[in-house]
Amino acid sequence: MFRRIFIFLLVVAAVLAAGWLALRRDDIPYDSLEAKYTTPASRFLTLESGLKVHYRIDGPKDAPVLVMVHGFASSFVTWDDWAEDLSKTYRVVRFDLPGHGLTRVLATTDLSTDGFTNFVNQMADALQIKSFVLIGSSMGGNTAWNYAVTHADRLDGLVLVAASGLPEKNEDDEPPLVFKLIRNPITGPMMVDLDITPFIRDGLKKSFVDQALVTDEMVDRYVELARAPGHRKALLELATRRETDIDVKMEKMKSVNVPVLILFGEQDHVVPPSFGEVYASYFPQSKLVMYDNVGHLPQEEIPARSLEDLTAFLTGDVFTTSPE
Repeated sequence: MFRRIFIFLLVVAAVLAAGWLALRRDDIPYDSLEAKYTTPASRFLTLESGLKVHYRIDGPKDAPVLVMVHGFASSFVTWDDWAEDLSKTYRVVRFDLPGHGLTRVLATTDLSTDGFTNFVNQMADALQIKSFVLIGSSMGGNTAWNYAVTHADRLDGLVLVAASGLPEKNEDDEPPLVFKLIRNPITGPMMVDLDITPFIRDGLKKSFVDQALVTDEMVDRYVELARAPGHRKALLELATRRETDIDVKMEKMKSVNVPVLILFGEQDHVVPPSFGEVYASYFPQSKLVMYDNVGHLPQEEIPARSLEDLTAFLTGDVFTTSPE
């Protein structure tokens, strides 16, 4: 009897091991990723910490500056549609966050929210940007509003697109499967080495109402950039991090005296749309725009419509008139 049980367990272990090996995916070297995903406009700089950062700047040199921060597992490509139009009038600065896109991640990189706000500040210093409008999407929105409560004196304005970072209370929406698996203490560490393509596709489909926007090319880009050395481990850490001192930080929102635009899709299944009303109630100079039949990424799902609202905000609330 014991011999049969032992043999059975060996067979199960062998099957599981074979399955793990079949699904295992190695890192993709940065050289290969850069060859595929850089453009002639791509730039790189190395911060004092030794972190190599992928960024891009478009638009007139002396124009007002817009700094754009993407969300979890994304890259600055998320802003392509907006940037193409905005760069005709503004100086548009975009960069990949640590552990995302083509920006490296070091063992010493601080992946906390405060670490990301410090990173934004370091980039502004490195690029010699004195003041700017900070625009953040999802996790980048969380970074943006945290930056505002500590560096409001450096901001001309703040734009939050489906910004995360608030306490979630009894929300009805189920998070994308990839988040549930990553946050699970058993399955999370296992996913660091496995093929996450199905989970990335599921997460992206949760992010859009218009499912046709989730193309194979988009999924491949997310998956391949996540396989850059150290990125999967960084994403696991980010997905499981816990925000601290949120109540204190939210109170500080009330003293942020810069214009704030808040954009949310009413069918956002990643970040609760109710967050928009919370932000609007805390920031004293805020405007909230909710989009019906739109998901988590209005800058990609309805770029023209959301850009109209952003442009009106920039010309009417931030700079009063359109820059020459």
